[in-house]
Amino acid sequence: MPFKLKDVPDSGREAQISQAVIDLEMTHSPLAAPIDPGAIQKEIDAWLAQVGLIQTSQTGADPAKTIHLSLKIQAVRTPDGLYIHDVMERASLLSDRGLKENKAGAPQRICFFDHAHGRKGESGFADSLLNTVRRSLTELIVPQVMGPPSKVAPGGGTLPADRSEPGRPLVVDFDFSQIKVKTQPAAPPYPALAKLAGIQGTVVLELTIDPAGATVDAEAVSGPTVLLVHAIRFALQWEFEPARLNGVPQFGRFKLTMPFRLAQRPPEPIFVNRR
Repeated sequence: MPFKLKDVPDSGREAQISQAVIDLEMTHSPLAAPIDPGAIQKEIDAWLAQVGLIQTSQTGADPAKTIHLSLKIQAVRTPDGLYIHDVMERASLLSDRGLKENKAGAPQRICFFDHAHGRKGESGFADSLLNTVRRSLTELIVPQVMGPPSKVAPGGGTLPADRSEPGRPLVVDFDFSQIKVKTQPAAPPYPALAKLAGIQGTVVLELTIDPAGATVDAEAVSGPTVLLVHAIRFALQWEFEPARLNGVPQFGRFKLTMPFRLAQRPPEPIFVNRR
C-alpha cells in the first residue's frame, strides 16, 4: 500500500523565510474604543523575535523569503457598555501579496482569519486585544515559518497561544448541556449587510459567565465573518443560571451555537394574460 502526499509545499521554503512585512491598520469610528498602537507594535516585535523573524519594509525585501502579514483592527464600544474588537488577518509570502484567494486543487498560498471578541465593560479589554494579536501571529506566521503548530508558544502555552489573562479568575470549562439559560433576549434584526448579500450560516461562540450567570466575555470561534460581531453583541445580553462545580458557583466557559437563517422568499406571482 503506497502512501503518497500530493501538492506538498517545498519544506525548504519555510526554512528560507527570515523577514516579515507587517501592514497594521486601525479603523476608526465615532464609537471607537481606545487602542494603544505602541503596545500592539511591542507585541508584534516580541513575537517576531520569538520565531526568529526581522520586521522590514517592502523596499529591498526578498519576496520569496519574506512573510507579508496584514492586520486590520477595529475596536468599538457600544452605548450599552459593550467593548468589542475585530481583527481581520491575511498572510502570504511577499511575492503573493496581490493574491485574493487560493486556487482550487493548488497548494495553499494565502491565509485569511477573522477573530472577533467582546466583553462587558472596559476592564481587561486591552489585554484581550493584545491576546488576539498574539493568537493571530501564532496562526498565521508560525505554521509557515516553524511548520505545523506543535511548538511551544511564549509563556509555556501550546499553540494556539495561551489565552489566559493576568489577574483573571480561574475559569472552568463546561458543556452547554450543563448550563441553564435564565434570560434569552429577543433576537435582533438580521444584519443588513448579510441580508443584502444573502449570507447565512452558523456562528459558534465561546462564552464566559461570572458566578452569578451573567455573560462577561464572548469570542467567535467560527462562522461567516459578517455575522461575528452581530452574534457577539447578542450573546453578551444573555444571562444563565450559575455554573456550579461541587455545588459552588464558578466562572464558567462553554460554546454556544447560533444559526443565522434567512427567511424563504414567497414565490413570485405568475400573471397569465387572459382574454
